[in-house]
Amino acid sequence: MRFKTGVFILIVFILMTATGYSAIAAADNCEELRGDEKILPGEIYGSRYWRSQKLPLRGDLNKALSDLDYRDELPFALFIDLNDDGKQEILLTSPDGRLCGNAGCPYLLLDPITMERIGEFFGHPAILDERINGFRIIQIYSRYRVSASSLDTYVYDGKAYRLVSHTIVDYCGLEQWQRRMRIRKEPERNEPSGGKK
Repeated sequence: MRFKTGVFILIVFILMTATGYSAIAAADNCEELRGDEKILPGEIYGSRYWRSQKLPLRGDLNKALSDLDYRDELPFALFIDLNDDGKQEILLTSPDGRLCGNAGCPYLLLDPITMERIGEFFGHPAILDERINGFRIIQIYSRYRVSASSLDTYVYDGKAYRLVSHTIVDYCGLEQWQRRMRIRKEPERNEPSGGKK
């Protein structure tokens, strides 16, 4: 009986190892894949675009900061105009990565005038070029399993960003998606590094 149990455990171990190696091998073969043109292009904002700044205490700001586990820190935010109205929406995340994990971080999106919550996300955000209802689409990717990630798509419905699709992608699918994203590391000359004060 011990021999059969040992053989069974060995077979399971070999299958798990082979599955892991096949996922890694698949990642090495991603160059052979086509179809990137079907993925909407967008941007991932580097750390130079994020900054700590005092925000007006109105609307949902106090609850948002509490939900993100702020104590005495200044809010850490990305200021980005999502609908070209000249006002920058405020994307907040937890201070010092306090609530972050392997899958990503929590994010709350606030309206710049009312400071009311218009979006909630978890993972790693990307702002797409495509718009629906005048607002740019937001996609969030996060680690789902060792060999897969999830890709969530949010669109603005006139009141807030709503989840419209949840997709599980393998290494190559994530690689294809990342190829269509531009990493914005440095603000352009005429562009503020954060938001308007």
